[in-house]
Amino acid sequence: MSPYHRPLFCRSATVGLIMATLWLFPQTGWAQRGELIESLFRTIAEAQLEREQQKERSTRPQQPPPRPPGNAARPTNVPIAPSPLPNGNPTIARAQVPTINVRSREAADFAQQLVDFYVTMERLVVDLREHSARNPNLRPLLPQAYRISADARTLIQSCDQLASLQPIVPAYAELDTRWRQLSFSLRSLDQLDEACQRSIRRGDQLVSAMERQLQMGPQFDRSRLRDLMIVGSTCMETLIDDLQLASIPSKQAEELTHDCRLLQQKLLSQAEHVAGGSYEDVVSRFSEFVGQWSSLGRRISAIDDRHLHRRLDRIRDVGNQTYALLWIPPPTTAVDVRAASLRLESNISNLLDQLTLRAMGTLRPTDQIRVMESSRRLYDQSRQLQTATARSAPVSELASIFKTVDRDWNSLRDSFLQMGTLANGVIFEIDKLCEQLRVALNVSAAGGAPVDLANLVQAAASLEGEAAYLDADIQRFSRYISSQPRRESLVDGSKDFYIHAKRLHSQLSARADFGELQREASHLMDGWEQLSREITDLQRNGIPTRSAESMQRAHREMVPFVAQLGAALLER
Repeated sequence: MSPYHRPLFCRSATVGLIMATLWLFPQTGWAQRGELIESLFRTIAEAQLEREQQKERSTRPQQPPPRPPGNAARPTNVPIAPSPLPNGNPTIARAQVPTINVRSREAADFAQQLVDFYVTMERLVVDLREHSARNPNLRPLLPQAYRISADARTLIQSCDQLASLQPIVPAYAELDTRWRQLSFSLRSLDQLDEACQRSIRRGDQLVSAMERQLQMGPQFDRSRLRDLMIVGSTCMETLIDDLQLASIPSKQAEELTHDCRLLQQKLLSQAEHVAGGSYEDVVSRFSEFVGQWSSLGRRISAIDDRHLHRRLDRIRDVGNQTYALLWIPPPTTAVDVRAASLRLESNISNLLDQLTLRAMGTLRPTDQIRVMESSRRLYDQSRQLQTATARSAPVSELASIFKTVDRDWNSLRDSFLQMGTLANGVIFEIDKLCEQLRVALNVSAAGGAPVDLANLVQAAASLEGEAAYLDADIQRFSRYISSQPRRESLVDGSKDFYIHAKRLHSQLSARADFGELQREASHLMDGWEQLSREITDLQRNGIPTRSAESMQRAHREMVPFVAQLGAALLER
């Protein structure tokens, strides 16, 4: 794991601070934040749909509208409303459902399913937002849930006056793909309450029903799947190079190289056929490949060579991404867990051998005692895990032991990095092994899913740059506003938003405490709301139309960055 992607918020003290910070905000404030972030994602979805429709209109020859089935003089006009919610609050999202009318029975049936899916998503978003405080692993999935809900609502609007289902297929296919990925990710987590599980099952049922109505199979990202297969073949090529350099008999190297080359070519062949195969065909072919690769991978993992192990880890990562893309859990064998636990124990032993008094001197005395006690326990538990895997203990026992290892490792990791004298490569290797064992044993991360720092820093940097340009334009054109209070409100709002965007970028780059990031993100959202109110009235306040439209366009271009930062840092 790169140091730029390391988990920032895994310390127990920080978790306590996060919980304390959460209680500072009233419940209504959190609900308003959630509604604001949801509206941002809805804006993104509507803008994307508008771009797609404009592109389609520009490339499609002018045609008369399709004739609705039945009597053309008296077209069917069916209003759509949400179905009664099973085991749910009937007031949730009902008022937010767009009012539409369709012009055929088949369109009515589809739109009904889509409206019910949107209501289900709204309820799921509320549940995920509430439970993410207790289950941090939900936090990275919140932006996806918001996006799907916004996309579903936008798709409902595009169904207004719909007679044939054909025009809706491309937009629905993207929604189907995103939902399948989110559903798989959510079902892979433990500790989900019954309400969330019920919404996920309901969403799966509705998506399957809509697929049948559109006569299409489950949708998946074919382009990304092809890319992953090509990346996997490239990793196998590197593995072949390392096999030829490994300290093993030449005959063994030749056999392994030959078998690896055959599988590499098979994977490349599958990548070329991804575009046209059905979901079932793609899964069947990939599963067949994995069965053959697993046998070869075990033969290579038995070689004591850290370079080969790293190549295998990379191939395993690509495989896990492919499984997630196809919504199937990766297979786990006792050999995989045994090899990972053996390497984990070896790397922890190697790391603790470097834990000298001089290295500990960089820590506070209280932290030194904690690190010594936790390190001793970490080593003992890693030995216990390795022994349990060697005797083929039940998975439940292995998971129980590993949870203690993972908890101690997350409490020690930042301290080890702080010392500066320990080998970072060993620390990152332990990170990878812990992640492999979490997947293999179906254990959630002890400290919760880490925030993807690199993506947030990039979003904050982009937002600061856009805010700086917008603020400069507002300062320049504000002279056209005759009313001094309105001019000051616009200028102050723009300056305030730019300052908070710049400050949040600085704090993210400096890896500030999560509580500080959360407070600054809250100020940023306050500034965004004020700026958004002022931006809509530029023309009426006297600013020239072309200049006003340019500034409003710059404002819209900041929406994705504000939504991403708000969803990552503000949701409960």
